[in-house]
Amino acid sequence: MKIKSSKLANKHHLHPIVREHINTKEKSLFINPVYTIGVEGMDDMEAFEILSKLFEHMTQDKYIYRHQWDENMLIMWDNRSVMHMAEGGYDGYERLMHRITIAGETPIKSIQ
Repeated sequence: MKIKSSKLANKHHLHPIVREHINTKEKSLFINPVYTIGVEGMDDMEAFEILSKLFEHMTQDKYIYRHQWDENMLIMWDNRSVMHMAEGGYDGYERLMHRITIAGETPIKSIQ
């Protein structure tokens, strides 16, 4: 699979750690163990400590949805409230994937 990234893909972007969903008003962590590299205003060690605790919290089994694939299945999710990771489960089958990203609003910073 060839993935073509834009020139902006490696640019750093600031965004809130906690965001509020524009429709549901629910708050969620808006960080990712793969892509989040620091916290504005904190030194690297201080940011690492707090981010490590948040990553450990958000990756608990009670927050993880594991999907069982079935023939001709289609799955969609809202990236504003779900963190996802492919773990396989389709060995022996052709995996056809179309990724669609819909432009959305700028993340609303949560006050509390």
